[in-house]
Amino acid sequence: MNILLKPALLILSLAIAILCFPSLANAENSTPQFSLTWLNPRGASSRGAVSINNKGQVVGTYNVGYNQNYAVLWFNGKFTDLGTFGGTTSGVGHISNKGEVVGGATFSNGHAHAFLWKNGVLTDLGTSGTDSGAASINNETQIVGAVTYADNSTHPALWENGQIKDLGSLGGNYASASSINDKGWVVGSSNTAEDPNHTHAFLRREGNMTDLGTLGGTFSGAAGVNNDGWVVGVSQTLSGDQHAFLWKNGAMQDLGTLGGNVSNAQAINNKEEIVGYSIGSDGHYHAFLWRNDTMINLATPNEEESEAYGISGNGKIVGNISLYTDSLFHPVIWTPSRRGENY
Repeated sequence: MNILLKPALLILSLAIAILCFPSLANAENSTPQFSLTWLNPRGASSRGAVSINNKGQVVGTYNVGYNQNYAVLWFNGKFTDLGTFGGTTSGVGHISNKGEVVGGATFSNGHAHAFLWKNGVLTDLGTSGTDSGAASINNETQIVGAVTYADNSTHPALWENGQIKDLGSLGGNYASASSINDKGWVVGSSNTAEDPNHTHAFLRREGNMTDLGTLGGTFSGAAGVNNDGWVVGVSQTLSGDQHAFLWKNGAMQDLGTLGGNVSNAQAINNKEEIVGYSIGSDGHYHAFLWRNDTMINLATPNEEESEAYGISGNGKIVGNISLYTDSLFHPVIWTPSRRGENY
């Protein structure tokens, strides 16, 4: 399983997908239980579930053939292909609570541009370089992602009011933005002038970009930020492992793992609930929910591997599940079902 963050996937491959999964058969009283909704037939191949809004609209990428991946939206049992700009690939980064979708799509010449999909219309957001991809949109319709230039440098970008703004970097020539909250605060990853071979997570607010550091290792990357400015992502530890982190109040906290040596946090909501995936003691990747200082394994008995990429404000989680029966990833939604849970 790839541990790269969403923005890199959007710019380099533009192939993201979406899945969802049912729940904890052996949950304890303190552990929330979930029901599972499959978003497409189990016989179909799909991978890269990334985002769900408070209406229950889900976006991701659907695989239709070799090197053919299309951005799609699932809602009320309907499947909508968001299209491309004439190429064979599109990928989704995020959906807002307004139902506005952002991502990237290719042209027939192979280049890709960031897009905004709204009310059934796919709009080219353009680029100030050769290629671009959008990773996140807030409820104010501010959009962030990355632009790639002819010299192969990549910078984070903000699309707002028809303009593209370069958000800069931590001093290096590679940086990308992965998430923006409703205050306009942006997080992502950037290399530095001192270490061009590794990225550090950053938080950009009020025009100032802050290096969030690492868990003791050489690299980190931020994937999500909530309206309180809490940031989640992945970092190398002092021992060389890769762990999910939560950054708040100026400090980076190691969220641990499900028993293995790798975990990755992908999203956080305003209830301070975090989702991602981790290697478990069985050596496989499993989706997790982190809340109240506890990492909860969302695995089920029939699962081979799973991963969670998005969580709504009401606690619904989207991600991917691979089954032992076919080893394909399938889009699913985990819906909290425990009575008494505050959702």
